[in-house]
Amino acid sequence: MYEGVRICPECDAEFFAHVEECNACGVRLISPEQKERLRRSLLSSRLSILLADRLADHSKDEPVCINEGDITTLHELANVLKSTGIDCEVASRDMTSRCRDGVFSLLVPKSQEDAALKTIEEYWERVHPELKLARAREDEGACPGCGAMVKDNPSVCPGCGLNLAGGTDGGRCPGC
Repeated sequence: MYEGVRICPECDAEFFAHVEECNACGVRLISPEQKERLRRSLLSSRLSILLADRLADHSKDEPVCINEGDITTLHELANVLKSTGIDCEVASRDMTSRCRDGVFSLLVPKSQEDAALKTIEEYWERVHPELKLARAREDEGACPGCGAMVKDNPSVCPGCGLNLAGGTDGGRCPGC
């Protein structure tokens, strides 16, 4: 690490000392010393929470990964979930090795997983109304992209070439 740098507390990117805000996360930058104190404080508070939970013998409500991707999109989804009262956290891959390939993970308590997935689906349909049309086409046995009728479950649409084989399961992390 070089002298005169500032660090993003969200993504750990380093910037010159005169830069005030992370260009990716939009958060205020901190010094490396502040970052280390924050890391120690978070580790200490997480350990305290884990110990308190074990001592209280509560049933475990472990976090589950419901989505992964870039930090901007996941913060957007986290804000949506928090506005509806759903607990969530955006974590780097270092904090949870359950998600593969993505750099960041969106975690929710297992007990809130279904509500979180439903909330995200409703949000995406509000923001992208074309998703509703695509789902309606798919329900009718047509290509969700172009509307061409598809028979015998082809892996590629004969009309537009869209991959119909899938690869997603409702936004859930493929590694979880």
